[in-house]
Amino acid sequence: MQGIFNLVLLSCIVIKPVYRQTLKEVISSPPEKWYHTITVYPKEDVHPVDSTLFYTGFAGGDTFFVFIRAYQRVKIAASILKDDQEDILNDDWVLIVLDTQGKGNTGYAFQANPIGTKRDFILSEGGDKFVEWDGNWDVKVMRTRYGYNMMFIIPLSSMTYVKHAWGLRIERFIANRGELQAICNTGSFQSLSGIAQIDVDFNKISKEKRTLYGYIAKFQTLPSFYIRAYKNWESGKPSFYSLMYGGNIRLKKGNSTLLDLTLYPDFSDIEADIMEIPLNRKPIYYPEKRPFFMEGRDLLLTPVNLIRTRNFNDLKGGIKFYTKTPSMSTILFIVQDAFFDTISFGKVTLTPIRNYSVGFQYIFSPSSYKFLTSDASFPISKKHNVGVKLQATHREDTVSTLLFGEIYKRSEFQGLDMSLQFMHLDKNFLTPLSNLYFDDINEAFIKIAYGKPIGKEASVKPEINYFVDKSASGDTLVDKYISATFTISRNEIGLSFIFQKESMPYLNVDLEDKTYTYLGGYLEYTISSYQSVSLTVLKGRNLGFESYSISAKVKTTPFHIFNLGFKFDRISYESASGIPSEALYQLFGIISIHRFNFILKPYIGIHEVGEQNLLFTKQIAYVNLSESLKLFGVYMYNIRKLNGNLLSKSADYTIKVVYNF
Repeated sequence: MQGIFNLVLLSCIVIKPVYRQTLKEVISSPPEKWYHTITVYPKEDVHPVDSTLFYTGFAGGDTFFVFIRAYQRVKIAASILKDDQEDILNDDWVLIVLDTQGKGNTGYAFQANPIGTKRDFILSEGGDKFVEWDGNWDVKVMRTRYGYNMMFIIPLSSMTYVKHAWGLRIERFIANRGELQAICNTGSFQSLSGIAQIDVDFNKISKEKRTLYGYIAKFQTLPSFYIRAYKNWESGKPSFYSLMYGGNIRLKKGNSTLLDLTLYPDFSDIEADIMEIPLNRKPIYYPEKRPFFMEGRDLLLTPVNLIRTRNFNDLKGGIKFYTKTPSMSTILFIVQDAFFDTISFGKVTLTPIRNYSVGFQYIFSPSSYKFLTSDASFPISKKHNVGVKLQATHREDTVSTLLFGEIYKRSEFQGLDMSLQFMHLDKNFLTPLSNLYFDDINEAFIKIAYGKPIGKEASVKPEINYFVDKSASGDTLVDKYISATFTISRNEIGLSFIFQKESMPYLNVDLEDKTYTYLGGYLEYTISSYQSVSLTVLKGRNLGFESYSISAKVKTTPFHIFNLGFKFDRISYESASGIPSEALYQLFGIISIHRFNFILKPYIGIHEVGEQNLLFTKQIAYVNLSESLKLFGVYMYNIRKLNGNLLSKSADYTIKVVYNF
């Protein structure tokens, strides 16, 4: 197996790591040989104007590091202050992806900007699977006269690895030029094929030693406990007070095995969603943010997701267990929710050969749902990033089936980016657990895009998306959508021309025309993640009436000490339609005081639908009193009015103390 792995990676480069006793020696004793990146977007260039040099290795036998020397002539763009935010992609950043299993199916991703803000996630081959995780690692950044230095420090106890060749990809993004650099041009950000190889001498590292940061690669017991004082006030009802408590115990070994038991978990301090107004009136499925469901979630994913954990709104308790080896992973959840009663779900995934995986998933509830799923993914051409995904699911309690297949080609930067999908759903397949909209359908989906660089700083990309849902039993149209965009980007500026059309027979409205058609454009000016302005304007017809849609977003970093964003959305119809206009105003941000020991997360939203107005706010503050003790304060306030008259209002006050033993 190692020979096969080497043959794949030799098409790129083989990296020889260095071995040092301490992290100080990493800086004071650099090696003679450094490696470098090349520019892969917007146009390939083996000699970038702003070069990136790096070397990698091990310190103390138990910590992996990557040292980056980044030369940069243009202004450094970095403004996002909060860790684990996808918005970091609009800053300057460096990304490290480590395939420590040598299978080419998943990799640990570590990302940081030049002010030290971090993000980590799990990257899966074939794309569509960016799953956040919470690894124990650090990054040190130092500004220099030529740009900046960056050192990623990753304890081995935070990862699972095998004793043969590892895969490595390093990418660097320069926002002011829209330039992406990498060790090798694999054609796709989402690909783990054809990346560099690290030739590790495992005799010089040890997993059982204490790391430089105190982590031990044996089982750790990580209990925590919270007490929450809660007050609710609602108009027309008496206010009440409540004292709640709960906690969890985590038994963890590196990142390979976890047992997590939680009782009466409290998620009141999870930040509010940034909301949207859908043109097609379908519900929007906002992402999961609760830690209990996030860690290890990549082990549960299937091509068609059947478990939307955000639907568990009143969780009484839960058990989570997962374990990973080089050739197999297993994950199991058992949760008790007030609405769903007790539900168990889990998955076993086998990876016998590099880039090939087969999974088996189940969902079981004693009183209702019983699902069995098998899925597979494998490459057709690793060189061209072409692969296949398959899924078959049988619901036993209603004797119904889901079948799914996809052929894809990934190429986000330049060249052809394509996806062809087909899905069949029998009657009575849907449950409140999933994010599927319809059953008893046959669905076809096509995406075709082609990126083309223009010179060294600009690019164009046309893209077409088309899907159609038809009744599986009667061939009746259920839903049909087509969109076409043409995007031109140069440095900080992006401009798109947009066409959208959707037929919506599923709508329960007494109108003959159940379609919308819009033409418009999108303009964006982005210096960094929180130094950006964007505007989308669409005009056309919706449900047979003249309509327009506008969306604007401004994100800024006042005084370079906090992040603040404003978002405005509106969809309007001609007055003769009788359809109420809808508008949404949102203010959000993060304010850090005293080096992130005191943090405020403000959110204010105003939602207007015709003459009805809703004001909703959620203000979160927390203080790190010590490494073990945190204090949270949460205030939520809602007020609803119709024609200026009060309909209802409510307020919640929460104080929560969390102690991690």
